[in-house]
Amino acid sequence: MDRTYSFDHYRPLASADEAVKAYGSDPDAAESGAHGDGYLAAIACGFDHLPQMVVVVRRSSCDGYVNARWVDHIGLTSCESGWNNWSQFVHPADQPAILSAFSAHPRAAPLECRIRHRDGSYNWFLASVQCVEFGGAVYDQVVFTDIDDQVAMRTRILADAAQRDHMLDASMDCIKIINLDGSLRHMNLSGCIALGVPVDETEFGMDWSALLPADLRSRSRAAVKSAARGQTVRFSGTTQLAGEAEQHWDNLLTPLKDEAGKPTAILCVSRDVTIQQEAEDRLRELGEIDSLTGLLNRRAFYNRLKRVLRKARGQASNVGMILIDLDHFKHVNDTIGHGAGDHLLRVFSRRMVRSVIAARTGNQPIYFARLGGDEFAILLENVSSVAEMTALATVAKQQMQAPILHSGGSVNGDLSAGCALYPRDAANASDLMRCADTALNDMKLTGRGGVRVFNVHMAHAAETVARQLRRARNLVADDLIEPYYQPQLQLDGLTICGFEALLRWRDGAGRIQGPAAITEAFRNFELATQVGGRMQERVFADIASWRARGLAVQPIAINVAPVEFLADDFAESFLARLRHYAIPHNLIEVEVTEHALVERGAEHVIRALKKFKAAGIRIMLDDFGVGQSALVHLTDYPVDGIKIDRSFIKEMTQGGPHHAIVKTLVELGPALSLSVIAEGIEGSDQLAALRRIGCHVGQGFLFDPALEPEKAIQSLGQVYSG
Repeated sequence: MDRTYSFDHYRPLASADEAVKAYGSDPDAAESGAHGDGYLAAIACGFDHLPQMVVVVRRSSCDGYVNARWVDHIGLTSCESGWNNWSQFVHPADQPAILSAFSAHPRAAPLECRIRHRDGSYNWFLASVQCVEFGGAVYDQVVFTDIDDQVAMRTRILADAAQRDHMLDASMDCIKIINLDGSLRHMNLSGCIALGVPVDETEFGMDWSALLPADLRSRSRAAVKSAARGQTVRFSGTTQLAGEAEQHWDNLLTPLKDEAGKPTAILCVSRDVTIQQEAEDRLRELGEIDSLTGLLNRRAFYNRLKRVLRKARGQASNVGMILIDLDHFKHVNDTIGHGAGDHLLRVFSRRMVRSVIAARTGNQPIYFARLGGDEFAILLENVSSVAEMTALATVAKQQMQAPILHSGGSVNGDLSAGCALYPRDAANASDLMRCADTALNDMKLTGRGGVRVFNVHMAHAAETVARQLRRARNLVADDLIEPYYQPQLQLDGLTICGFEALLRWRDGAGRIQGPAAITEAFRNFELATQVGGRMQERVFADIASWRARGLAVQPIAINVAPVEFLADDFAESFLARLRHYAIPHNLIEVEVTEHALVERGAEHVIRALKKFKAAGIRIMLDDFGVGQSALVHLTDYPVDGIKIDRSFIKEMTQGGPHHAIVKTLVELGPALSLSVIAEGIEGSDQLAALRRIGCHVGQGFLFDPALEPEKAIQSLGQVYSG
């Protein structure tokens, strides 16, 4: 049976007698053996079967022995001559150590060496040298165990480890292997530099937390404990070596686990995030400052306001809020240019800050902000009275009244201000700003150019607004909005030539209500967009239904609130709905009021109207004659007709200016290729007067109020009486 040997199975023999006994020979009989040496004859048979190479040399003699494994490895033809020059086959670099081992007594420690193969290459062996006494003679015996594969593997492992170390040292991150008790097992070059450990350190073993600043040690130890329990932990901190700048670090601790999932060590990667932190701090600062004026922006101001109110609540002190709006600032941009407008904002900001700080006594904290556009805010801590607050608002107002030079000319202006006091008017930040805004709006509605302090009457008005907004939201949420249709008639034959879609909704008692109860919704972008969208969907669905029934549908006019145009895609969304319901564009008219063309955001209105015009949708200017009427609107904007406001129709039969105005508008329409519709016809005398001056189309209660969809379509073909 074959027997497999390994170095682990080979045990050096302490004596010749043991060697003889182990290999089955008698020492006395062996003295006459083939080798002429009793010991050599005794071991020859056994050693030739070993997987190891064996060399035996008798001291002070020419006798020796090498086994068959040695002969085969180095390529000898005979065992007889292989022993006397055996050391020549040892790699030159290893020969001194091997020969030295021969002189050691009683036996040298095993050592590694390389033995030349018959093909000229070298293989690694583990050489075990021992001295044996037999029959008065001394023998040096070397057993070579093949470890070439193990050495190659070890070399690869060491090379891989060195490569990993080089890779880790090349990383800018501080990479550490930490024992579960918090001691360092290994750390790369960056880690050593960051923590002040000698870069040639190889032993480590020191407590990682002890290398960190004192304020980080408790957090780092807690992180190690959590990672030792199998959790991934992250914490940040700063370090500063002597003479170096402060560094910000992000530390990520990940447990290293065995096959059973039990943590055995901790990988800690610490990344220098100083540049990132500085950039974030800078961005945070930039994110809080208005780039044009250098004042706080809206978000930063609101956060500051909340902190100031918390402080005031603890100190039982007053806080003053002043909101400022520059009057007719849009006119500056439109007439002189945005460069002049920006210059005005910068100069006013500097003047306001300097003058208000100088005017306030007691060196109390003041915060200034540009909330957006031409809107500013001043926050006053420890306000003594309402009078102090209004006095400072007046000081700010005076800075706007003083001329501001620009490009060789001067820009004059004014401002309106609204004031509110904490805790008298409001208990929190949002309410305080709302109260100041309510006072500001009240000032703007009554003429601008002044300072107004919030009072309870304004609160009632604000509650009315809030109530209308809540009602509108409920109508949208409950889908209670529905269109009614008021006929538009040819005044000569009193036959229907179109309809105006009017918003209606039912209250809790089932009564039909008009839009007056939700007027504020049409000043709110979000709500106006939702309400308008519902109206469009319902009107288009009605038209599609009527066309499917084969009815001769007349054009339908739809009112659009100015704020709806502020959506960049308003016209596109409107046209998309038409495509969805397959409505021909000539069946739709869009009605827009005059002030939509002159208010802030008019450019959005004009853009949408041009898209409608290009799509073949007629545009009517509603309520013409009231508000900021101007003939330029009829020539410069893409309108197809005007609707004379009902207030003129109501008074035209009394003669005087109203009749003249209506007559002029009716005559002006054809001259400008515009259609004219008279609104609010309620009496036969009004109808007759309109016919006499040549007005051809009108609508009003004289004919019909707004009708529900089915009744409206039934009125088609009807001839009305005047």
